[in-house]
Amino acid sequence: MFFFLKDAKFSQTWLLYLGDALFLFSMIVVMLMLNKKAAGDAATGSLLIVGHAITIFSIVIVTFVALILLLVFVPDLFSSDAGRTLKQTPANMIHGNTNGLAFIVFMNALFGTGSAGSFASIMLSYTMKSEQRGDRAEI
Repeated sequence: MFFFLKDAKFSQTWLLYLGDALFLFSMIVVMLMLNKKAAGDAATGSLLIVGHAITIFSIVIVTFVALILLLVFVPDLFSSDAGRTLKQTPANMIHGNTNGLAFIVFMNALFGTGSAGSFASIMLSYTMKSEQRGDRAEI
């Protein structure tokens, strides 16, 4: 996100998705560590709950970091004419005071992080345990 906001070109949005991929990888590592801590027999429901809790907490943190970085790189973010705007945007992009820069950053923080975390949580919760019959979530 830092490198995307530093350049602020629409063609560099892949940097935001690279951050989502890194978060997906870190969620996979965390889910594997949680399962290993439970001796490979963690309940599916427990892993789902923990994975989604981590995802929600991460969304809050990433959104807060996005706001701070936007305030650093676009100091007049809340004025009618922000100094830094998103460059090379397509014609159908949202045209506000940042020309869609804030929109892309916050939507990626919400939906990119949420999708990556939920995907890792759902996929790994059901695939790490071979026998799931009679499984109960321990809260």
